[in-house]
Amino acid sequence: TLDRAAIDDTELHAIFALLVCDADVASGDLSESTMTALDDIRTEVLHDLHWYYTRQLGLAEYSTRLGHIMILCFALEECSALFREQFRMQAALFDLVTAESMLKELIL
Repeated sequence: TLDRAAIDDTELHAIFALLVCDADVASGDLSESTMTALDDIRTEVLHDLHWYYTRQLGLAEYSTRLGHIMILCFALEECSALFREQFRMQAALFDLVTAESMLKELIL
């Protein structure tokens, strides 16, 4: 959990940035240049985290904290995938897509 991992605001922002830049989630209609830009942003976020840990927090060993961030990113990605799948199932069962075409654009 977030409490157990003791994630601070800076690390939470890094998690959000990493999730947005995740190629598995973001891939699809994106061009090669966009994917390259997302990779560059991801690299910059990780570099900034290194600076934050070593310079601002003065940590020589931060692998556990970075590990918590990576585990949380994976868990949030899985939750997102499960939510989308659950929503697709309910949309099919209750014919929500034809009732509200905007739902298809937003979530499916």
